[in-house]
Amino acid sequence: MLRGMQPRSAAYSGDELIQLAYEALERPDAWQELLDGIVAATGRTQGLLSVIYPGRSEYSFQVSIGAPPEALREYAERWHGKDIWATRVDPFQVPVGKILLSQDICPDEILEASDYYREFLARYRWHYGAGVRLSGQAHQMAVLSVNGPKESGPIKSHHVDVLNRLLPHLCRAVRVHEA
Repeated sequence: MLRGMQPRSAAYSGDELIQLAYEALERPDAWQELLDGIVAATGRTQGLLSVIYPGRSEYSFQVSIGAPPEALREYAERWHGKDIWATRVDPFQVPVGKILLSQDICPDEILEASDYYREFLARYRWHYGAGVRLSGQAHQMAVLSVNGPKESGPIKSHHVDVLNRLLPHLCRAVRVHEA
């Protein structure tokens, strides 16, 4: 068991992240520990893991790191429908487990010219990131996203490799959570 082995800020190996994905099914606080590890492993500063059950909200959960509550509130109230990344991609057309990189969805010059970036993302220093859909069920929507400052640069191939190794296990854990 990983509990107590490392402080949350420590980087986890791919095997430890995989173990945490399954451990979270029995120990709900491990979802936060897992997200913290994913953010560290991808060299980002912000992350969000949401598992939403529209018909059964009592089973829904969301964990985040690096996003103050007021930013999450502001996003939900003002920017959700204006998110330049989300409006350029139909999430239901993207296969479960396919990583989408922010710079592939929207080039920097378009992103930086948007109100969404100038008035929201830039304030929190969120620029380059990635997102992935973890569930393909109509009764469950699960997504993972990570983001970081422009000076950190785009997500690197070794970060994508870590995510690709973890994703089959994380998707499976989300399906088991559903059951």
